[in-house]
Order: sequence, then structure tokens, then C-alpha cells
Amino acid sequence: MKLLLLIGIMFCSFNVAGAFCSERLKSFAKNSSSFEINPTEKLISSWMEESKNFRLLQKKLSSDFQRFGHSEKMVKNIFYRSHRFIFEEYEQFSTEKEVLESGKFDCVSGSLVLASLLSYYGFDYDIHESSYHVFITVGLGKKEILLEVTDPFGGFINDNLEVDHYMDGIQKEGEEPNLKSPIKGELRSFLSPNIFESIELTNLVGLQYFNLAIKNYNDGHLLVAYQFLTTALKYHDTQRIRDFHQFLKNAIHLMTNPTTVNINHLSTLHNDRSPDQYQ
Repeated sequence: MKLLLLIGIMFCSFNVAGAFCSERLKSFAKNSSSFEINPTEKLISSWMEESKNFRLLQKKLSSDFQRFGHSEKMVKNIFYRSHRFIFEEYEQFSTEKEVLESGKFDCVSGSLVLASLLSYYGFDYDIHESSYHVFITVGLGKKEILLEVTDPFGGFINDNLEVDHYMDGIQKEGEEPNLKSPIKGELRSFLSPNIFESIELTNLVGLQYFNLAIKNYNDGHLLVAYQFLTTALKYHDTQRIRDFHQFLKNAIHLMTNPTTVNINHLSTLHNDRSPDQYQ
């Protein structure tokens, strides 16, 4: 592959990467450290402009908030009304833009929308990133509510013991070897670490791009995957993403120097070894 062609493809992939999240979301992520009282207000307003279904959802929730305020009932309505109005079909690697356009969601994009609504209405919440998953907990006094967006029927968990049991299970899942994981060899050591931590709303933007990088890596599009990872690092600079970014950088370098590597071997590498993704 000629270097000139490679550069051209990377330039095109940059434009593709920018199209997968709404402009307002990227603006919010870049400026979330500002001193706005409610930084998600503009984000919610833009989503209302973009999506009729989100507009209907927000109208319902606004009415609910006048009645229920900062209560468990309001959190419950945010969860179940979101599934009624905008979350239609689970699909891996979906972004919040696809949530608004087609109703497709996964744990990252769905949690991003729920967390934005919780923030908008002033709830105290935490976003949890594990090795393979993302979910939300909401604090209401001594009570903790867990929101598992990928379970539209049982994903609202309001019993403290059940919440603890769920979180213990997620932690153990990260600690134990996942026999079903497609990760092999050197990739497994840095793409399937034991992660269980709280993250910020803006970090979910990075995880969306991380997922898109994995999807393109699995499909054999290393250049596009690399560009998505470059964008992901702007919003979620973690060791896992940095290591994957470096791995692809090295692989692309080898592709531009065919005399130093067997290209057929490299093709086998990215077809057989697939980094894990958030469900």
C-alpha cells in the first residue's frame, strides 16, 4: 500500500469519525468544565430539536418533575419513559446520535442519555465503568437506585441488597477470566483489564468512540479504527485506550513498510484477535 494512499484514507476517516456524535454533544464534552449551572441544558435542548421522540419524552418528564421532584418516582419515570419513547432496539456500537435517529442503543449510548437527563433534573448519580459494561447508580438519601439501561423491564433496581448483589457480580466478572472473550495473546493483556471505577459523563463520549474503533478493528478497517481511538483519547484518556491506540499505530506503520513485514500475517492478526467492547 502506498504511503500517499494511506494518508488519504486517514484524512477521510477523520471526517467519518466526526459524524458519529452530535455536534452539541461534542461541544458539551469540550466545555463541560465551564461554570454553567446546568451544563446539560443546552445538550438536552439540542436533542429536543433533533428528535421528535425525545421532544415528547422531555415534555412528559418536565410534567413529571413538577409533580414528583427529586424522588424515586421521578428516577423511575426517567428510566421507563426513556425506554418507551426513545430506546427501541439494542444494538452494539450505537451512539447517542443513533439513539435519537433510530432508537438503537447499547450500554454506553443509553447510559449517556439517561445520565444527561439525571443531570438536567439535578439528581446525584454515578456512572460506573467496568471491564465489559457501563451502568448508573442514583443516590437518594440512604437509598441507592441502579439503572441497567440494557434491561428495559428489570433494569430499574431500587432494593439496596439487589444493587449490592448486582455490583458484586460485575466486579467478579472483571476479576475472573472470561472464557468467551475473543481476545487472545498480547491483546488480552491490555484490552481486557480489571476495571471498576466511576467516570464522568464526558468520558462516555470517549467510550462511544472506543466502541466504534473496536467495531472497525473487527471489520479489518485499521485506519478508521485508529482515527476513532485518537478521538476517544480526547474524551477518555485511559491506559487501555492508549495501549490499543499504540498497537494500531504500530500495525499501520508496518503496513506502510511492506518490506519489513508479511502483510498476510498482519491480516490474520486483526481478523483473529478482536478486542472486547462494551455491551
